[in-house]
Amino acid sequence: RTFRTRVRSVKWVLRRRSVVDSARADCEDRRDQRPVSHILIVEDDRDIAEGIRFNLALDGHEVHVIGDGAAALARLREERDQFDAVVLDIMLPGSDGWNLLREIRADRSCANTKVLMLSVLDERKRAFKDGADGFILKPLDRDHLLQVIDEVVGAEDTPVQKAS
Repeated sequence: RTFRTRVRSVKWVLRRRSVVDSARADCEDRRDQRPVSHILIVEDDRDIAEGIRFNLALDGHEVHVIGDGAAALARLREERDQFDAVVLDIMLPGSDGWNLLREIRADRSCANTKVLMLSVLDERKRAFKDGADGFILKPLDRDHLLQVIDEVVGAEDTPVQKAS
């Protein structure tokens, strides 16, 4: 019984390593084609934040994670123009992502920061109407996440309106 459990554990680890190695290989080519972007993730769910952080870091981005809106806004104000983009969850403790998006857009020190809204509900129309530059629907699709990040970080001033 213990042997079977260990064999299953080893198989799971090997499968996971295979997925990670495959993702690394996909990202290596992309990394060489563009400069490093600095991205702030504002997400209170640690697992989701870690998944986004892992995929973006693997893709060559410098990533910082904050779990609440007030701390994120303070960091954006403190480190003016240090972040190329913010991935902002809509459902946050305290102030929600919509309020934080309005505060970011109203604050001169960070108004030009690209903001990608993140939600389990498809609220893409509202996100773009309220000033977001991109929208990512949960559950996350790694390829879509990287595509939207690349488009938004590389875009001048046009919102990215992609499906899914």
